[in-house]
Amino acid sequence: MKRKQAESIKVNNWENPEAITMWDASWLTRHYPGGEYEDYDRIVAELKERGYTAVRIDVFPHYIANRNDGTNAEAFHYYPGYGFNIFGIAPWGGPWTTIVRPRAQLLEFLAVCRKHGIKVALSTWVKPLEEKRNCAIRNADDFLRIWNETMKFIADNGFLDIIYYLDILNEYPCYPCFEWLHLQRRQLTEAIAADDCETTRKKLAELDDNLVQTAVRGLKKNWPGVPVGISLHRIVDGIDYSCCDFIDYHSWAFMSLLDLNDREQLSRQRHTRSYEPSPELSSPAYDHLHPIDAVLEEVNGHVLQYWHTRRDEIIGWLEAEVAKVEAFCRQFGVVRYGSTEGWANAFWYDHPLLSWESVKGVSLLAAEIAGRHGYSFNCSSNFCSPQFPTLWRDVEYHRKVTAAILGRQGR
Repeated sequence: MKRKQAESIKVNNWENPEAITMWDASWLTRHYPGGEYEDYDRIVAELKERGYTAVRIDVFPHYIANRNDGTNAEAFHYYPGYGFNIFGIAPWGGPWTTIVRPRAQLLEFLAVCRKHGIKVALSTWVKPLEEKRNCAIRNADDFLRIWNETMKFIADNGFLDIIYYLDILNEYPCYPCFEWLHLQRRQLTEAIAADDCETTRKKLAELDDNLVQTAVRGLKKNWPGVPVGISLHRIVDGIDYSCCDFIDYHSWAFMSLLDLNDREQLSRQRHTRSYEPSPELSSPAYDHLHPIDAVLEEVNGHVLQYWHTRRDEIIGWLEAEVAKVEAFCRQFGVVRYGSTEGWANAFWYDHPLLSWESVKGVSLLAAEIAGRHGYSFNCSSNFCSPQFPTLWRDVEYHRKVTAAILGRQGR
């Protein structure tokens, strides 16, 4: 039965392009009374209403799978502060401490996606919950095990048929949450910086390639027909990507075209762990009023000015970037490629000082350009999620951009 399900996925997944969005960890960490994902049935129905056909989530495989000793637990505290958020401010993930149930919530979410005909792409940021299992992955075999056990859990519960693909790791080599990989790579990259030795460079390439080959080939062997690949936001040398069924490549125009200071200001909030004191206020009682987001008004002005006056440059960048991705993938014989994160900015906020105009405009350009270059799946932005309510409410825009994505011939 598992083989039959997997084969049907292979037939159906890639016949036509998919309009996909990225719901990262938010689907799990905001599923509480009053949270944006409180009602899975409603938000997935709204996703379909907007024209999307697939969603990519952080499935937290290290919590779906058992611990190294074979035991497991059903509920964990989620604490803000890991990744791109602080308490109360979180574009992704969750803004508050809450209790999450990865296994039970996954089954509930998959059932709703099946009901509405939405395919689910699996990925992971290897983020920690209360129990820091991200630190328990000690090698490539451990990493393969947690993914295999996650797939078995999904298959045993009858949901293998709606899995669009499996992305082994978000934006390889991901972020420091994948502690073992991060520490191994840091040791080698620091050695290279100190003494650019060819032997050390080779060790780094071997580390990367071994992890990718072990995970991708192992999962393809155990789950035939389920497309297995990787996501990137830059090309990591030394990896033989020919093992991948697909590559999910993330690109953002303004993160490359804007002045460096603007790019840093856009990502400033995600690195801030506490409010900064204002020099104009002497009383400590007012320290928390320092407006760490005030810079966004200036950044927004720069972005809109660029969008209004230098659109040809943006189009040129998109054309070159998408052509680069196509050539890179085809170099390794990978003919299924796309993007689940893009196209204007990687960091943006539903904020009174920020406009969604450039995000919408760039996404419409990217939908047309990526379609011409054979993207098998494409997103509108990093922000097609209910925690960005102003953008989420614009149903007409979403239908326009998804129609552009779906109207192109997939490969």
